Amino acid sequence: MHRWTFSATGESELACPYRYVRTHLQEEYILAPFAASWVGQKVHERIARSLRYSLPVDERPFWLPPKLVLQEGENLQELVRRAELGLQRFEREIRPSLANKSLFVEERFEWDFWLGAQPIRLVGKLDVVVEGAEVLDWKTGSVTGSQDQLRYYLVLYRRSTGRVARVARAIGLETGETLEESWNDDLEDWVMTRVTAMVELKRRALEEPDRRDPGFQCGYCPFATACPASIAPPRYLVDTRSGRISPLFSRPDLPGVETPDDF
Repeated sequence: MHRWTFSATGESELACPYRYVRTHLQEEYILAPFAASWVGQKVHERIARSLRYSLPVDERPFWLPPKLVLQEGENLQELVRRAELGLQRFEREIRPSLANKSLFVEERFEWDFWLGAQPIRLVGKLDVVVEGAEVLDWKTGSVTGSQDQLRYYLVLYRRSTGRVARVARAIGLETGETLEESWNDDLEDWVMTRVTAMVELKRRALEEPDRRDPGFQCGYCPFATACPASIAPPRYLVDTRSGRISPLFSRPDLPGVETPDDF
């Protein structure tokens, strides 16, 4: 039987069957990455490289991809500026505190088990585990809403290694704010409740692949512009070489396809 794999973001990914099937099962083409997600990924990569090789964090200007997608209200220059501030704070305040400590940097952890008759795999890539006792998760935006992810990471680390990390912290790189979750044995029951919910959501997605359930999950759905049920804000395609910004819209002759206004 095929093993179902879930991550800490599993519930949000499965909340809309239409999005889940197109993104994870059909792996359909997307026009360009979201600017906020792309910048956040590059910040994580630079921090990981800094810690892995004990080097100062790379603060050189970002080389942007040719195309990026902005949500209404976002500004590319502002996103980059905030990322640069986060890297500066990391270099100034955080990296020195981790010097000479044993670190797992962006390690992937897995836990395989059975839920009834269904084999399950939980996975997660933890930003940093400090001396096997503390999990750190970098946030390029707000730490608000990170509590569930921290709980998930604590249980995943415990089940995949047999060791207990006493605390998990989300750290806002730009502001320095933190959110903390401490280990307790009840977290394992909490995770099993989450997994049960994700299994049911995946079964629903496989049974009703065209079902659209709009909600918060529309925010970073790559197919929202082409979905008539979506409540996502308007989006724009940015040509980072010319600076041109084009509104995105749905092609009525090609259902489910997003194009810029000059297609």
